Amino acid sequence: MSEQDGSGFDVVETVTEGMTIDGEHVQEDVVAAVDEESGEAIVDDVITVESPDGSVTAEEIVTAIGADGTAEIISDTVATMDADGNIEVAELVDEDE
Repeated sequence: MSEQDGSGFDVVETVTEGMTIDGEHVQEDVVAAVDEESGEAIVDDVITVESPDGSVTAEEIVTAIGADGTAEIISDTVATMDADGNIEVAELVDEDE
């Protein structure tokens, strides 16, 4: 899906999903907002894996892409929920920061 909202940004989204041989449901949802003038973009990529026991793991990576094509990860977050509903969230950071 792609839409222009009059703000000078083109927003594109794609969702893919499937099942693993182990019965896990895997879904990836990618949304990109592209500045029509500069070519710079923000990409939000969320991958979710739901196991047959009800546990879920999700990772969200937000990336800024410059007009020259260079990419910089702005955030990388992993969240897990076990079958009992216990939730943990971790923000992954670059060791150099």
